Amino acid sequence: MRSLGATGVPFYIVDVFTPSRYQGNPLAVVMDQFDDERMLAITREMNYSETTFVGPIHDDGSVSVRIFTPGGEIPFAGHPTLGTAFVLLEMRGFEGNRLVLREGVGPIPVYQDGGVYWMQQNPPEFQAVFEDRKMLASLLGIEVEDFNPNLPAEVVSTGLPALIVPLMSLDACRRAWLDVARYRALGRWPASVLVFAPGSIQPGHNVHVRVFVGDLGIPEDPATGSANGALAGYLQRYEVLGREVNAEVEQGVEMGRASSLSLRARPGQQGVAVEVGGRVQAVAEGWLVGESVKGKETM
Repeated sequence: MRSLGATGVPFYIVDVFTPSRYQGNPLAVVMDQFDDERMLAITREMNYSETTFVGPIHDDGSVSVRIFTPGGEIPFAGHPTLGTAFVLLEMRGFEGNRLVLREGVGPIPVYQDGGVYWMQQNPPEFQAVFEDRKMLASLLGIEVEDFNPNLPAEVVSTGLPALIVPLMSLDACRRAWLDVARYRALGRWPASVLVFAPGSIQPGHNVHVRVFVGDLGIPEDPATGSANGALAGYLQRYEVLGREVNAEVEQGVEMGRASSLSLRARPGQQGVAVEVGGRVQAVAEGWLVGESVKGKETM
């Protein structure tokens, strides 16, 4: 068989929010940007929840990054941010242990500390509360009694909004499944729905999370940095774990893609400071055959 050789545009595959390969949330990182139609086609070919496209380095040292799901471009997402930073720092020779990625929501600082990659997200914004718990229970296939009666189901955003839904038990969390068609028909609510409960299945965690994002072409996500950033802000506002949040979240267990996310949230002079961290593993690298680098390659 004839080898294609090292030609075309390089790409990398990494697993994000996991200490071991073949768990966590996979990501493809492509080292160039194209027109929107081509980037969407490449994303669908990769068939992951997200693919990132890396642009040139700006004069201030920040790097342009565009994020696509199979349903289209989004302005921000957590695991693509950390995975792209890992590729630049560990696989493309970017110097130092921190950098800034320019995404649709603006600059996102990322740094590496002891093998864990951390992103600083925007201060949380608290939006609408889903008041009709009977309807929400029906949409999630659970009972009204499964909700935590002391906490609201509320839309929170640290860059990308998510509906945060507090449940009473691991059992309720594991039974939940979003009726995407009925939920989408409501119109006004964000694509991502995060359900959470105290406790864990795996040791070393204290919060169990599932995230449904069917409106983006992803029925369930194994690890969601943006929605967990919103969760960190939510936990801090309602002091679920105290005034400062230091949480270890497990996600993706039901999918067979167990993920581990570290959450921090603490009050600061410019609002609540939110950070989401996790480990990243290199899985594969290759080239998009027949494509040529159209922009200034990052590294």
